[in-house]
Amino acid sequence: MPTSAWFLVGLTMLAGCRTRPWNDHTVSCTQCANVCVDESTDPANCGACGVACKSRELCVNASCVCPSPLRSCGGACVDTGNDPANCGGCGIACSGNQPCQGGVCVSMCTGGLVNCQGHCVDTNNDDSSCGSCGHACTRDHHCNNGLCTCGADLSDCNGQCVALASDPANCGTCGNVCPSDAVCSLGVCARFCAPGLTNCDRHCVDLAIDNLNCGACGTVCSNGHSCSAGACVCPAGEASCGGVCASLLVDPLNCGACNHACTAGSYCDQGQCVDHCTVGLNACNGVCVDVTTDNLDCGACGVSCRNGLTCISAFCDCPPEHPRCEDGLCHDLQTDTQNCGSCGLRCPTTYSCVSGQCTLVCASPLVVCGGRCVLTDLDPQNCGMCGKQCIKGDVCTFGQCQCPNGLSVCPVGCVDTRFDAHNCGMCGKQCPPAFWCQDSKCTNVCDPGWTNCGGTCVNLSGDAANCGACGMKCPTGIDCFMSKCQCAPSHVVCNGVCVDLTADPQNCGACNVACGSNAVCVASKCCPGGTPNSCNGRCVDFQSDLANCGGCGIACKAGEQCIGGACKPPGTLCQGTSLLQCGMQCVDAQNDYSNCGSCGNVCPAGGACRLGSCVCPSGQSSCGASCSTLASDPHNCGGCGHACSVGQVCSKAQCLASCGPGLVNCSGACAELTSDNQHCGNCQTVCANGASCASGTCVCAAGQTRCGNICASLDRDPQHCGSCTNACALGHSCSGGQCN
Repeated sequence: MPTSAWFLVGLTMLAGCRTRPWNDHTVSCTQCANVCVDESTDPANCGACGVACKSRELCVNASCVCPSPLRSCGGACVDTGNDPANCGGCGIACSGNQPCQGGVCVSMCTGGLVNCQGHCVDTNNDDSSCGSCGHACTRDHHCNNGLCTCGADLSDCNGQCVALASDPANCGTCGNVCPSDAVCSLGVCARFCAPGLTNCDRHCVDLAIDNLNCGACGTVCSNGHSCSAGACVCPAGEASCGGVCASLLVDPLNCGACNHACTAGSYCDQGQCVDHCTVGLNACNGVCVDVTTDNLDCGACGVSCRNGLTCISAFCDCPPEHPRCEDGLCHDLQTDTQNCGSCGLRCPTTYSCVSGQCTLVCASPLVVCGGRCVLTDLDPQNCGMCGKQCIKGDVCTFGQCQCPNGLSVCPVGCVDTRFDAHNCGMCGKQCPPAFWCQDSKCTNVCDPGWTNCGGTCVNLSGDAANCGACGMKCPTGIDCFMSKCQCAPSHVVCNGVCVDLTADPQNCGACNVACGSNAVCVASKCCPGGTPNSCNGRCVDFQSDLANCGGCGIACKAGEQCIGGACKPPGTLCQGTSLLQCGMQCVDAQNDYSNCGSCGNVCPAGGACRLGSCVCPSGQSSCGASCSTLASDPHNCGGCGHACSVGQVCSKAQCLASCGPGLVNCSGACAELTSDNQHCGNCQTVCANGASCASGTCVCAAGQTRCGNICASLDRDPQHCGSCTNACALGHSCSGGQCN
């Protein structure tokens, strides 16, 4: 079958711009300024061409609306939970310099929130003030622990969040573009999508759970909806009101029923508009909530749990079944290919995570044979079924072993009896000395166009040793073309030698463009790496590539690792060293912050790894996932879990109304900025990953160097050996600052 028949991908315009095919369905479109748009969701053309939604508005069902929990005040979408000009309702302005928290004007922000121009926000999770006031996350990034990051299963490629498992422009790694006739399936450019996945514009996705292609290609779930069983649905306990998910039990704009809004000053409690909240509930921005479990008001009004966190006992934490991994996000270890079975354990390319185990998945029509993906229609080692081997010279055609066209079956295998001097005309017929087999006959006379030069038939038009005449040798490096010593059309002369610019590593793409030591040239481009090779036009490393270990197409079995060009059992990567294998890395478990004592054992925030044990700096205690200063932490004041009341601060291990002399109020924590690891030099400046606060600056311990946001031992860290980011090759250790 020709390549062009493998895929039918593209855009078909019918009747101008009314339909767009996506495999088996169509999406309505309208042509606006020579561009096809969906007027039901396009914020620049909402309901009609040129009708643009305002800032923060969404286009839902062809109408511009404010997404929950925002409200429309004076024609603008505002958050009445923290807007000092519309605090608790439109037009309710806070006096003086009072900030707004939970829809109430307060004297100061509490619960770890920061006053950003009158708005009480959580700079750890707020997309508009991430890490500091006014620092907004761009594009599709979200704020996680004060950093703008991509969500789970997404990666940052040049500032854009992409799914490496399905993006044909970034397939498996950033910048790896699949050919135009290929799809991206499970992070690999392939001809077909893996079983269970659907081709959506060359992205192989699961229509049952993909929020961008839910149930059908191009169907996007938004405004609180998520994809479940191929349908966009709201979370349990919420209803879709005008295309936006809302909780009818507590939403003051949709109290008891969609579009049933409570009047100013009243609250929505259990689907009823009331003047006062039920005992045990708190009024937060017109909503009666339980701050011990509410994800939007966790522990205090306005403190929201995001990025997979949920509110447990008034603290944002990962659900028990989805632990927090190194990236700070909650992950499902049963299905996450990047954290399969345990945090940081990545499944090899083409593998899926099933019940916490990396399982090989082959793209149809390939099948698993001996831990490899093979095509039994063509594989001579698995012809028709796994393990059925063809004899030497045989080929596998449609699952049957047979000799290629023109060859005959002889005891030694498949031979061409027309030219085989040992089987000339028939099996076993040997030609005499100085004779050869030509057209099934033994002869010493060459065919027309060939010349006998010293008992060998040669083509004088292309033989560099006999160019134009027997014994006429071309200069070293010069081709013989058309019986003359000259370069073939596909070659050019570089420094007096004919070279192929598409494959010559010393002249890659142009004369004198060298790829460097141990590199190869593929399609006029240099393949980087220690021992790269070309497989199907792609650069691969035979020393470590699981799908091409030691040679093209040699795939390691499930669970094996490719080390030095050989498939080896798990756990052998770091043999002969003092390092511990964690995933596909050798780490120093005695000092590694993320693998302290054992793989995946991450030390608490602010802590460090010493001799294989996580320790908190002097004066701090380990409280859950972080090292806490019990003398000043309002969430752990005097003891872990002892939280101060709203409006109080923690000073010298006591919940008080204000901080003492020499201390600074950092969102309820009375901090000594010169030595506090949670507020070093300034409020909210956290010393983490092995660093501690000294004289108001985060510094590493003696013998360690700051590399990015971690403290590394350059004398033995294989990821920072001798200098920051100087990583040793796979399987090598670092000793004395040298990779060995």
